[in-house]
Amino acid sequence: MKRVLVTGGSGGIGSCISKRFIENGYFVYILDTDVCASAQLVKKYGEERCAALNLDVTDCAAIQRYCSSLESDFSLNHIITLAGRALSEEWTSFQDQSLEVIERSIGLNLLGHINIIHEFLPFLKRSEGDRSVLMISSINAMENFGLPTYSAAKSGLYGFMNGVLNEFGKD
Repeated sequence: MKRVLVTGGSGGIGSCISKRFIENGYFVYILDTDVCASAQLVKKYGEERCAALNLDVTDCAAIQRYCSSLESDFSLNHIITLAGRALSEEWTSFQDQSLEVIERSIGLNLLGHINIIHEFLPFLKRSEGDRSVLMISSINAMENFGLPTYSAAKSGLYGFMNGVLNEFGKD
């Protein structure tokens, strides 16, 4: 059975993506910090079709521990990262934001995606057939409608993917 990892997989967009893959015969790993929502999806579709992973994309050590616990022949066909959001503290002027808020936003909205791709990429490279990495972001990445730190993080995803495009395409 083909496998897909969806970060933010129990949220609005994430649950729709997870559902679509499940309906098309994939086993879906729903990575989310919302344990209840993830558990509801597993209950709805069954443990033979999906699993909930309670991981925070900003916790590199936890992601590394999880990946090192996987069997040596584990593989993924697709990685979809959409975890992230504008923090409530960002809905103010940039000047009024603390450096801690700025760092949390960059961590969640840029580094979280990079953490997941970095740690799960070996499992993608192991798979046979179609493989892909998809990072979902907001229009803020291209148009910069506001929220400077959030916009910078989302624009960083675009730069990151372009920077590693050749490496992904080689295998």
